[in-house]
Amino acid sequence: MRRSAILAPYVPLSVEELEAVRSVKEWKSKKVRAVGQLTEISAKTAVLESVSDPDEMCSIWVYVGSISRRKLKENTQVAVYGELTMMHGCATLMAEVVRQCPDTNLEHYNKAVELIHKRFPHNLK
Repeated sequence: MRRSAILAPYVPLSVEELEAVRSVKEWKSKKVRAVGQLTEISAKTAVLESVSDPDEMCSIWVYVGSISRRKLKENTQVAVYGELTMMHGCATLMAEVVRQCPDTNLEHYNKAVELIHKRFPHNLK
């Protein structure tokens, strides 16, 4: 692995953006951060749902096999830091860190992510 890939920051992306990903083959860095509601927690997987737009539910799979079970609570708002990969044709976030963030206003968070993206370099080569 390249040293720059190891030190790369976690790129903030919304659950909606992650759900739309069809390939990460050309991405420079696959390290991403997403905020949403954690549901359907099982031994190794969970679902991260967007709660910013109640009319349009978006979600992605999250692999949580390396995360302590005590940190995973059903229907809680969390920030997931990890590496994005494709599994069975769907974007899946391989969680490295899961942090509780119950006080984050997701509508404002997603607006901030949109503003950052205007000045942030794209993940594509």
